[in-house]
Amino acid sequence: MNSGPRFHAASRLATRIRKTLALSVVVAAFGFANPANAQPAAAANDAKSTIVCEAESFTPSGSDGWRRGTFGENYYAATFANAFISRKAFLGAPEQCEETVATYDATITQPGNYLVLARYEAAYRFETQFRIVVEQAGQKKWNRLYGARKNLKIWAFREQLKDEVAWSWGAGENVVWEGHDARVALQPGRVTIKLIAAKQPEPAARRNVDLVMLTNDLEQVQTRIEKENYLPLDGMLTQQGDLYLKLHNQSQQPLKLTV
Repeated sequence: MNSGPRFHAASRLATRIRKTLALSVVVAAFGFANPANAQPAAAANDAKSTIVCEAESFTPSGSDGWRRGTFGENYYAATFANAFISRKAFLGAPEQCEETVATYDATITQPGNYLVLARYEAAYRFETQFRIVVEQAGQKKWNRLYGARKNLKIWAFREQLKDEVAWSWGAGENVVWEGHDARVALQPGRVTIKLIAAKQPEPAARRNVDLVMLTNDLEQVQTRIEKENYLPLDGMLTQQGDLYLKLHNQSQQPLKLTV
């Protein structure tokens, strides 16, 4: 038997060829060789989508109801750790008014079930009622009353889901989320979101709405409610996708800018 270097080299080559052929058979059997058969980690329609609609960006239908306000005009502007207003602005309606509507158009990119969540001020032992309507393709997909005292809300400091919370230090941390169960099926395309305020039961407080959020990331919402110490869901408010403009006036004269 030949046991020289050439024999051993040929033997090693034959072994590699056999292993390559065996692997090719396995690849062909399971379809791995064809990139078209490869499965992505998550299907496209399972992609997570969160749409933050700042309430001050809604368009009021008149001047007697909804009105844009800035941080400091709202109820909870100088309190403990939880009370802040996103972008330092909100949309407010008086304690009592005739029906007033503000609208906002958003774009859904992924089909699926979305939660319709609102972040607003829930004045302790007062009604702060408003309605959210979501319309798509000429159909009213969602219509629900928010801000009622009896409604379950998402509270800060591990209080999780309750209708009302009385803090030992006073009613100051009363910015809440609502809509943990407000699930609606939406398709890709434009949706119109309406904020509606009208007459409400007494005792009544101003309706100060910070934002409306649509999200299909139901698991993240549930996890945050269960585990977060401060106000759950606030961590979902990011600046992703934001645009900004920076202008440097290099002259000594005032410059008027219209955007």
